[in-house]
Amino acid sequence: MTTSIINRVRTVQFEIADRMLKEDKVDYLIDSSREAVQVQDEKGKVVGLDSSPEAAYKRKAGKCCRLFFGAIFSQVGLLLLLIAYLFLGGYLFRYLELENEYNTCIRIYELYKQKLNTTASRVVSLGESGQNATVVSNLITGILEQFATELYSLDYNIGVNCSLIKTTSYGANWNLVNSIYFCATIVTTIGYGQISPRTFWGRVTCMLYAVIGVPLMLIYLASIGDLLARIFR
Repeated sequence: MTTSIINRVRTVQFEIADRMLKEDKVDYLIDSSREAVQVQDEKGKVVGLDSSPEAAYKRKAGKCCRLFFGAIFSQVGLLLLLIAYLFLGGYLFRYLELENEYNTCIRIYELYKQKLNTTASRVVSLGESGQNATVVSNLITGILEQFATELYSLDYNIGVNCSLIKTTSYGANWNLVNSIYFCATIVTTIGYGQISPRTFWGRVTCMLYAVIGVPLMLIYLASIGDLLARIFR
């Protein structure tokens, strides 16, 4: 007798839930502890259970989403996500800036060779001019000082080999290590190191990278702070 009453009550609940679903008056609420989905009315009252395949799919999808985001936003998950973000940024900035660095190196090298040849020609012509040795010495000193000033303005390092920029991992300023370090200075907001983007797309990417990277870093620091607070509480 009791079993039949319970079954009858459940049948009535499902009928009410089905009727309210057709009238768009209820929402689904996934219950991960059951094989069905609770059906609630507008006031949040449970009016029945839906054990259809669609409801089971929603339950499993909701559980997977909770597990996924729970893992992502854990301390270890955030750390791995942050490391992956830094490596992604390192490869991206290296790709955007390496070609420009190579072209700039070639251009500055050509200017350096031009000024060096001009200076050498002036010095040789003064030596062959037959003027007083003291006068020639003073003129050559002035020419060399001018060359040194021009070389400083070029910001050219004589020991740099432009061909190594593309062919080796250490010949470029925008190597992978420096690129990752640059990304770390962005997300931690401590500023640039020795390098910064020179191209238009590099600068645009830098701003977009910071928009995502800075909040990600703050979330990670907040999670670490929460963990330390629980440890020392």
